[in-house]
Amino acid sequence: MATIQVAPWAPHCSKRIFSERTGESISYIEKQIAEGHYPILPKESPNSAVRINLVALFAKNAVLAEQVL
Repeated sequence: MATIQVAPWAPHCSKRIFSERTGESISYIEKQIAEGHYPILPKESPNSAVRINLVALFAKNAVLAEQVL
Protein backbone atom coordinates (compact mmCIF):
# COMPACT_ATOMS: atom_id res chain seq x y z
CA MET A 1 0.00 0.00 0.00
CA ALA A 2 1.31 3.46 -0.87
CA THR A 3 1.68 6.06 1.84
CA ILE A 4 1.01 9.74 1.59
CA GLN A 5 2.73 12.21 3.86
CA VAL A 6 0.95 15.43 4.66
CA ALA A 7 2.50 18.00 6.96
CA PRO A 8 0.86 21.01 8.59
CA TRP A 9 2.26 24.42 7.64
CA ALA A 10 2.92 25.15 11.34
CA PRO A 11 2.40 23.28 14.64
CA HIS A 12 -0.39 25.68 15.62
CA CYS A 13 -2.05 28.86 14.39
CA SER A 14 -4.63 31.48 15.28
CA LYS A 15 -8.25 31.32 14.20
CA ARG A 16 -7.61 34.21 11.79
CA ILE A 17 -4.70 32.45 10.06
CA PHE A 18 -6.65 29.17 9.95
CA SER A 19 -9.56 31.04 8.38
CA GLU A 20 -7.30 32.61 5.75
CA ARG A 21 -5.69 29.27 4.89
CA THR A 22 -8.88 27.20 4.76
CA GLY A 23 -11.46 29.73 3.60
CA GLU A 24 -13.70 28.92 6.55
CA SER A 25 -15.39 31.73 8.45
CA ILE A 26 -14.29 32.60 11.97
CA SER A 27 -17.78 31.78 13.28
CA TYR A 28 -17.63 28.30 11.69
CA ILE A 29 -14.18 27.72 13.18
CA GLU A 30 -15.43 28.79 16.61
CA LYS A 31 -18.36 26.37 16.26
CA GLN A 32 -16.01 23.52 15.33
CA ILE A 33 -13.80 24.33 18.33
CA ALA A 34 -16.81 24.42 20.67
CA GLU A 35 -17.99 21.03 19.37
CA GLY A 36 -14.50 19.55 19.84
CA HIS A 37 -13.77 19.00 16.15
CA TYR A 38 -10.77 21.37 16.09
CA PRO A 39 -8.28 20.74 18.91
CA ILE A 40 -6.78 23.79 20.57
CA LEU A 41 -3.72 24.34 22.72
CA PRO A 42 -4.23 25.13 26.40
CA LYS A 43 -4.43 28.88 26.93
CA GLU A 44 -1.55 30.39 28.91
CA SER A 45 -3.85 33.04 30.37
CA PRO A 46 -7.56 33.86 30.13
CA ASN A 47 -6.81 36.71 27.71
CA SER A 48 -4.45 34.81 25.41
CA ALA A 49 -5.49 33.98 21.87
CA VAL A 50 -6.95 30.62 20.92
CA ARG A 51 -4.39 28.54 19.03
CA ILE A 52 -5.60 25.66 16.84
CA ASN A 53 -3.37 22.61 17.28
CA LEU A 54 -2.63 21.66 13.67
CA VAL A 55 -0.47 18.65 14.57
CA ALA A 56 -3.34 17.09 16.53
CA LEU A 57 -5.84 18.01 13.80
CA PHE A 58 -3.70 16.42 11.06
CA ALA A 59 -3.10 13.31 13.22
CA LYS A 60 -6.85 12.96 13.89
CA ASN A 61 -7.63 13.24 10.18
CA ALA A 62 -4.88 10.75 9.29
CA VAL A 63 -6.49 8.16 11.58
CA LEU A 64 -9.89 8.84 9.99
CA ALA A 65 -8.38 8.50 6.51
CA GLU A 66 -6.83 5.14 7.44
CA GLN A 67 -10.25 3.86 8.54
CA VAL A 68 -11.76 4.82 5.19
CA LEU A 69 -9.00 3.22 3.14
